[in-house]
Amino acid sequence: MPDQLEKRLRAEGPTVLSAVLDTANVRRGREPDHREATEALVGTILERFLGLLADGRPAGAGADAEMHEIGARFALSRVSHDQALYEFHRTLIEVSRRSWTVAGPSDVGVLLRLAQAFEREVEPSRVALSEGYCVAFAASGTRAMSRRQLAETLVAGRPVNRHLLLAANVTVAHHYLVLCTWAPASNRPMDDIAERLGTSGALVQRHEDLLLVLMPAPRLAVDAPAELAANGFDRLAAATGATVAGASVADVGSVPDAVEEARAVFDIAAACERRGAVLAEDVLVERALTGSAAAMAELAEVIAVLARWPHLPLTMRTLYDNDLDRSRTAEALHIARRTLTKRLDRIHQLTGIHPTSALGVQTFMSALAADRLTRNRVDTSHTGTDLGVG
Repeated sequence: MPDQLEKRLRAEGPTVLSAVLDTANVRRGREPDHREATEALVGTILERFLGLLADGRPAGAGADAEMHEIGARFALSRVSHDQALYEFHRTLIEVSRRSWTVAGPSDVGVLLRLAQAFEREVEPSRVALSEGYCVAFAASGTRAMSRRQLAETLVAGRPVNRHLLLAANVTVAHHYLVLCTWAPASNRPMDDIAERLGTSGALVQRHEDLLLVLMPAPRLAVDAPAELAANGFDRLAAATGATVAGASVADVGSVPDAVEEARAVFDIAAACERRGAVLAEDVLVERALTGSAAAMAELAEVIAVLARWPHLPLTMRTLYDNDLDRSRTAEALHIARRTLTKRLDRIHQLTGIHPTSALGVQTFMSALAADRLTRNRVDTSHTGTDLGVG
C-alpha cells in the first residue's frame, strides 16, 4: 500500500507543486528570486513527505542543509523574516492538504503515520530555514532590513526570534523610549537615521507618514521619563529635523501599547502645536477632551495620589476658587502664607506638577473635576439615584 501511495504522490508531484505555488500567491515575473526560493521550499517539503513514506524514517542532515540554503535565498531576495516563515508554514499545510487529496480512502492509516512522523521534523526544518536566512543577512554585511523587521516584531508584540537578533546584531532592551513623529521628507534610509541617533540598539520603523523610534532606555532613566524623553527627542531632532513628537516609556512587553499611546499623544501635540517630546501626562486634559476614558482615570489618579493628605486637595480647590490669590487663599484656610507655600511645594513634590504653573492650573483643575465626576458616578451607581426623575 505505501508503494502505491508513493507512486501516486510522485506522479502528482508537479501538480502538487504548481497548486502550492499558486496558493503561495507569488507574483510571477516581478519577484523571480522570491519565486525561486518558494519553488525550492515546496519541492523540498514535498520530497521530505515522499522520503518519509518510502523510507519510514525522518530525513537526515542533508534536508536541513537544504532548508538552510532556502532560508538564505529568501534573505537575498529581500523577503522579510516573518514572510519567509509564513511561506514555510503555509507550504506545510498546503502540501499536506494536496497529498490527502491525491490519496485514496485506503491510504488514511499510512498518511496518518506520515503526518505524525513529519510533525516531528517541522521544528528542526523551521529552525534551519531561519538560521540560513539570518546567516545570509549577517554575511552580507547589512543589518538594516533585519533591524526594521525587529522593530516591526516588537511593535506588533510578537515573540522575538533569536536568529533575527543575530541578523540585526542588537540586544532587546528591557525598556524602550518610544517616539512618534513626522517621517522626514527626504525619506532618508531608516538605518541611516538609527545611526544618526547615536544610541546603540535604536530601532526605527516608518509607518505611512510617521516615524516610530524605539530607543533603549537605561533602568535608572526610566524613573525620570521627562528627562529621558527630552534627551531622546534632542537626538531625534538632530537626526531628522523633527519638531513634534509624542513619547512613551515602556518595558519591552508593553511596546505595542506604548506605540499606540505615543501616536495618540503625537496627534494631540501636532494639533495643539506643541513642540518637543510630549508625554501622555503632559496632555492629560486634551486626551480627556477627546473622550479618552484612560485619560479621565489618570486625571482622577493625580488627585488620588494626594488622598492620604486631604488638606492638600482642599488647598488647591481653595486656591483656584480664589483665582490664585495666595493671601485670600491663606485667609480662607486659616493658615499662614508660609504654610500655604509649603503645601504647594508638597503637592509639586508628590505629583511632579506645580499647582501654580500654567500646566499645573490646567491639569489640577481638570483633575479635581475628574475626581468629582468619578466619585459622583460611583455614588450614583451605588444608590441607584436617577437624576432625571422627580
